[in-house]
Amino acid sequence: LGMLPASSGGIFIDGTELSTTNARSWQDQIGYVPQDVYLIDDSIEANIAFGIPAGERDIARIRDAAQIARIDNFVETQLPYGYKTVIGDRGVRLSGGQRQRLGIARALYHEPSVLLLDEATSNLDRETEESLQQAIEAISGDLTVLVVAHRLLATRSSDMIYVLDNGRIINKGKYNDVVDESGGLRTVI
Repeated sequence: LGMLPASSGGIFIDGTELSTTNARSWQDQIGYVPQDVYLIDDSIEANIAFGIPAGERDIARIRDAAQIARIDNFVETQLPYGYKTVIGDRGVRLSGGQRQRLGIARALYHEPSVLLLDEATSNLDRETEESLQQAIEAISGDLTVLVVAHRLLATRSSDMIYVLDNGRIINKGKYNDVVDESGGLRTVI
């Protein structure tokens, strides 16, 4: 994310080293979804278009992001004021999975070129996670998606999986290369 400098070596993006002078332009291209999404006591719309003044929000983009994140149906059919519904402090009126999908919609609203999902599906039920993975697969040709996950199943559609242990890569490959027949981790050093 460019939040911390490298302790040794460097971080290169398309051959250019990340530095204090170009970090902001790099960060503007990243959609980041943490495991615990921060939500404000405001509307669904304000939370998706986080930081954008009300008069400058793109409603079509909000709806598109919500659709990709698979929260649109819930917002449009189950909330009394749709995208104008206030969700309470930290999204108290939503389930964990709904808060997570709202965080994903927020990241997608800003049309990033890189989407970083840091345990972003850990609060989702299997059905919602599957639906969301299908949506991410559909858009992954348009952006780079990085998934940090403890559950191997969350990485099954990845082009490349890197298995880390104590900061070292202990295996890499497609899902079938890093998982054994029982669904457990195949360790190769």
